Amino acid sequence: MNGITLKQSLLSAAAAAALLAGQAVPAHAQSADALRRENAQLRAQLEALNQRCGVPAPDDTGALERFGDIEARLDSIRAGERGRGTMQVTVTMTLRNVSSQPMVLNYEHGSFNATDSNGYGYRLFGGQGKHNVKGIPIASGNQVDPSFTLLPGRSSPVTFIAQRLMSEGQTVGNRFDISSSFGQYQDLGQGRLRRMQTFPVSFKDRSVTSGGIATGLGGRTDQTVENAAGRLLDRLLK
Repeated sequence: MNGITLKQSLLSAAAAAALLAGQAVPAHAQSADALRRENAQLRAQLEALNQRCGVPAPDDTGALERFGDIEARLDSIRAGERGRGTMQVTVTMTLRNVSSQPMVLNYEHGSFNATDSNGYGYRLFGGQGKHNVKGIPIASGNQVDPSFTLLPGRSSPVTFIAQRLMSEGQTVGNRFDISSSFGQYQDLGQGRLRRMQTFPVSFKDRSVTSGGIATGLGGRTDQTVENAAGRLLDRLLK
Protein backbone atom coordinates (compact mmCIF):
# COMPACT_ATOMS: atom_id res chain seq x y z
CA MET A 1 0.00 0.00 0.00
CA ASN A 2 1.62 3.23 -1.04
CA GLY A 3 1.48 6.58 0.72
CA ILE A 4 -1.35 7.93 -1.43
CA THR A 5 -3.51 4.83 -0.84
CA LEU A 6 -2.81 5.05 2.89
CA LYS A 7 -3.86 8.67 2.98
CA GLN A 8 -7.05 7.83 1.09
CA SER A 9 -7.85 5.04 3.56
CA LEU A 10 -7.37 7.31 6.56
CA LEU A 11 -9.43 10.06 4.99
CA SER A 12 -12.15 7.56 4.09
CA ALA A 13 -12.25 6.34 7.68
CA ALA A 14 -12.42 9.89 8.97
CA ALA A 15 -15.20 10.74 6.51
CA ALA A 16 -17.16 7.67 7.55
CA ALA A 17 -16.80 8.69 11.20
CA ALA A 18 -18.10 12.16 10.36
CA LEU A 19 -21.07 10.72 8.51
CA LEU A 20 -21.84 8.39 11.39
CA ALA A 21 -21.75 11.26 13.86
CA GLY A 22 -24.19 13.27 11.72
CA GLN A 23 -26.73 10.49 11.14
CA ALA A 24 -29.71 9.67 13.28
CA VAL A 25 -29.08 6.83 15.71
CA PRO A 26 -30.98 3.72 14.58
CA ALA A 27 -33.32 1.94 16.95
CA HIS A 28 -30.93 -0.94 17.47
CA ALA A 29 -27.93 1.33 18.16
CA GLN A 30 -26.15 1.47 21.46
CA SER A 31 -26.86 4.15 24.05
CA ALA A 32 -25.69 7.74 23.42
CA ASP A 33 -22.93 7.38 26.00
CA ALA A 34 -21.65 4.18 24.41
CA LEU A 35 -21.63 5.79 20.97
CA ARG A 36 -19.71 8.80 22.28
CA ARG A 37 -17.13 6.50 23.85
CA GLU A 38 -16.78 4.48 20.65
CA ASN A 39 -16.44 7.62 18.53
CA ALA A 40 -13.75 8.94 20.89
CA GLN A 41 -11.89 5.64 20.59
CA LEU A 42 -12.13 5.76 16.81
CA ARG A 43 -10.79 9.30 16.71
CA ALA A 44 -7.91 8.28 18.99
CA GLN A 45 -7.05 5.30 16.79
CA LEU A 46 -7.13 7.43 13.64
CA GLU A 47 -4.84 9.98 15.29
CA ALA A 48 -2.48 7.21 16.41
CA LEU A 49 -2.33 5.84 12.86
CA ASN A 50 -1.64 9.30 11.52
CA GLN A 51 1.22 9.84 14.00
CA ARG A 52 2.68 6.39 13.42
CA CYS A 53 2.94 6.46 9.65
CA GLY A 54 2.39 10.09 8.78
CA VAL A 55 0.09 11.48 6.14
CA PRO A 56 2.41 11.78 3.14
CA ALA A 57 3.36 15.18 1.84
CA PRO A 58 2.15 16.13 -1.63
CA ASP A 59 4.14 14.27 -4.27
CA ASP A 60 6.43 16.94 -5.67
CA THR A 61 8.54 14.61 -7.80
CA GLY A 62 8.27 14.90 -11.55
CA ALA A 63 9.04 18.62 -11.43
CA LEU A 64 11.50 19.79 -14.07
CA GLU A 65 14.61 21.84 -13.40
CA ARG A 66 16.66 23.45 -16.16
CA PHE A 67 20.45 23.57 -15.85
CA GLY A 68 21.87 25.12 -19.00
CA ASP A 69 21.43 22.66 -21.85
CA ILE A 70 20.29 19.90 -19.48
CA GLU A 71 16.75 19.46 -18.22
CA ALA A 72 16.47 17.22 -15.16
CA ARG A 73 13.35 15.57 -13.73
CA LEU A 74 13.34 13.97 -10.28
CA ASP A 75 11.47 10.69 -10.70
CA SER A 76 11.63 9.15 -7.23
CA ILE A 77 13.32 9.11 -3.84
CA ARG A 78 12.99 5.74 -2.11
CA ALA A 79 14.15 5.37 1.49
CA GLY A 80 14.33 2.13 3.42
CA GLU A 81 16.28 0.08 5.94
CA ARG A 82 18.85 -2.22 4.37
CA GLY A 83 19.70 -3.96 7.63
CA ARG A 84 21.65 -3.56 10.89
CA GLY A 85 20.80 0.12 11.18
CA THR A 86 21.84 1.01 7.63
CA MET A 87 19.39 3.23 5.77
CA GLN A 88 19.45 3.21 1.99
CA VAL A 89 18.24 6.00 -0.26
CA THR A 90 17.71 5.37 -3.96
CA VAL A 91 17.33 8.45 -6.15
CA THR A 92 16.24 8.26 -9.78
CA MET A 93 16.26 11.26 -12.10
CA THR A 94 15.91 11.68 -15.86
CA LEU A 95 18.28 13.87 -17.86
CA ARG A 96 17.18 15.43 -21.15
CA ASN A 97 19.36 17.12 -23.75
CA VAL A 98 17.58 20.36 -24.67
CA SER A 99 20.39 21.61 -26.91
CA SER A 100 20.72 21.11 -30.66
CA GLN A 101 23.93 19.05 -30.37
CA PRO A 102 24.75 15.55 -29.09
CA MET A 103 26.29 15.47 -25.61
CA VAL A 104 28.92 13.10 -24.25
CA LEU A 105 28.02 13.03 -20.55
CA ASN A 106 29.62 11.54 -17.44
CA TYR A 107 28.66 11.72 -13.80
CA GLU A 108 31.37 13.65 -11.93
CA HIS A 109 32.89 11.37 -9.30
CA GLY A 110 32.18 12.45 -5.71
CA SER A 111 29.55 15.05 -6.59
CA PHE A 112 26.42 13.23 -5.39
CA ASN A 113 24.95 14.29 -2.08
CA ALA A 114 21.64 13.59 -0.34
CA THR A 115 20.62 15.28 2.91
CA ASP A 116 17.32 14.54 4.61
CA SER A 117 15.05 16.87 6.57
CA ASN A 118 16.61 15.68 9.84
CA GLY A 119 20.02 16.89 8.68
CA TYR A 120 21.51 13.44 7.98
CA GLY A 121 23.72 13.02 4.92
CA TYR A 122 23.85 9.92 2.69
CA ARG A 123 26.79 8.89 0.52
CA LEU A 124 27.31 6.42 -2.28
CA PHE A 125 28.41 3.25 -0.49
CA GLY A 126 31.41 1.09 -1.26
CA GLY A 127 33.11 3.67 -3.45
CA GLN A 128 31.48 4.92 -6.62
CA GLY A 129 30.92 2.47 -9.42
CA LYS A 130 28.32 0.68 -11.48
CA HIS A 131 26.81 -0.88 -8.36
CA ASN A 132 25.61 2.51 -7.03
CA VAL A 133 25.62 4.81 -10.08
CA LYS A 134 23.45 3.37 -12.84
CA GLY A 135 22.61 4.66 -16.29
CA ILE A 136 25.67 6.85 -16.90
CA PRO A 137 29.48 6.45 -16.88
CA ILE A 138 31.63 8.00 -14.15
CA ALA A 139 34.38 10.55 -14.76
CA SER A 140 37.15 10.39 -12.17
CA GLY A 141 40.34 12.41 -12.43
CA ASN A 142 41.66 11.93 -15.95
CA GLN A 143 39.47 8.89 -16.54
CA VAL A 144 36.48 9.71 -18.76
CA ASP A 145 34.17 7.27 -20.53
CA PRO A 146 32.99 8.57 -23.95
CA SER A 147 30.51 5.75 -24.48
CA PHE A 148 27.43 7.67 -23.27
CA THR A 149 26.00 10.16 -25.80
CA LEU A 150 22.68 11.91 -25.22
CA LEU A 151 21.21 13.02 -28.52
CA PRO A 152 19.24 16.30 -28.90
CA GLY A 153 15.75 15.99 -27.46
CA ARG A 154 16.45 12.56 -25.98
CA SER A 155 16.19 11.55 -22.32
CA SER A 156 17.90 8.97 -20.15
CA PRO A 157 17.34 7.87 -16.51
CA VAL A 158 20.12 7.93 -13.93
CA THR A 159 19.97 6.19 -10.55
CA PHE A 160 22.06 6.74 -7.42
CA ILE A 161 22.10 4.38 -4.42
CA ALA A 162 23.35 5.96 -1.19
CA GLN A 163 23.52 4.75 2.40
CA ARG A 164 23.99 5.93 5.95
CA LEU A 165 24.66 3.97 9.14
CA MET A 166 22.19 5.32 11.69
CA SER A 167 22.93 5.59 15.38
CA GLU A 168 20.32 4.53 17.93
CA GLY A 169 17.40 6.96 17.94
CA GLN A 170 18.18 8.44 14.53
CA THR A 171 15.48 8.24 11.87
CA VAL A 172 15.47 9.09 8.18
CA GLY A 173 13.69 12.32 7.25
CA ASN A 174 10.72 12.53 4.91
CA ARG A 175 12.17 15.21 2.61
CA PHE A 176 15.52 15.47 0.85
CA ASP A 177 17.93 17.87 -0.79
CA ILE A 178 19.62 16.12 -3.72
CA SER A 179 22.61 17.30 -5.72
CA SER A 180 24.99 15.88 -8.31
CA SER A 181 27.09 17.13 -11.22
CA PHE A 182 27.37 15.93 -14.80
CA GLY A 183 30.22 16.83 -17.14
CA GLN A 184 29.92 17.33 -20.87
CA TYR A 185 33.00 16.21 -22.82
CA GLN A 186 34.28 16.65 -26.35
CA ASP A 187 35.90 13.69 -28.05
CA LEU A 188 39.15 14.95 -29.60
CA GLY A 189 40.08 11.58 -31.04
CA GLN A 190 42.93 9.23 -30.22
CA GLY A 191 41.46 8.66 -26.77
CA ARG A 192 41.57 12.34 -25.81
CA LEU A 193 38.57 14.12 -24.31
CA ARG A 194 38.12 17.68 -23.17
CA ARG A 195 35.62 18.84 -20.59
CA MET A 196 33.40 21.47 -22.13
CA GLN A 197 31.15 22.32 -19.20
CA THR A 198 29.66 20.97 -15.99
CA PHE A 199 25.96 20.82 -15.14
CA PRO A 200 25.30 21.04 -11.37
CA VAL A 201 21.89 19.43 -10.90
CA SER A 202 20.04 19.95 -7.62
CA PHE A 203 16.59 19.43 -6.14
CA LYS A 204 15.63 21.10 -2.87
CA ASP A 205 13.16 19.93 -0.22
CA ARG A 206 11.68 17.03 -2.17
CA SER A 207 9.44 14.43 -0.56
CA VAL A 208 10.16 10.72 -0.23
CA THR A 209 8.14 8.62 -2.68
CA SER A 210 7.41 4.98 -3.51
CA GLY A 211 6.25 3.95 -0.05
CA GLY A 212 8.39 6.48 1.80
CA ILE A 213 9.78 5.65 5.20
CA ALA A 214 7.56 2.59 5.63
CA THR A 215 9.65 0.73 3.02
CA GLY A 216 12.38 0.63 5.64
CA LEU A 217 10.34 -1.96 7.54
CA GLY A 218 9.94 -4.20 4.53
CA GLY A 219 6.32 -3.15 4.02
CA ARG A 220 5.17 -4.52 7.40
CA THR A 221 4.09 -1.09 8.64
CA ASP A 222 2.06 -0.50 5.47
CA GLN A 223 0.19 -3.78 5.97
CA THR A 224 -0.41 -3.09 9.68
CA VAL A 225 -1.86 0.32 8.93
CA GLU A 226 -3.96 -1.02 6.07
CA ASN A 227 -5.44 -3.72 8.31
CA ALA A 228 -6.11 -1.24 11.10
CA ALA A 229 -7.81 1.20 8.75
CA GLY A 230 -9.91 -1.65 7.41
CA ARG A 231 -10.96 -2.66 10.92
CA LEU A 232 -11.97 0.92 11.69
CA LEU A 233 -14.11 1.08 8.57
CA ASP A 234 -15.72 -2.28 9.40
CA ARG A 235 -16.69 -0.96 12.84
CA LEU A 236 -18.12 2.22 11.37
CA LEU A 237 -20.24 0.33 8.87
CA LYS A 238 -21.71 -2.16 11.34
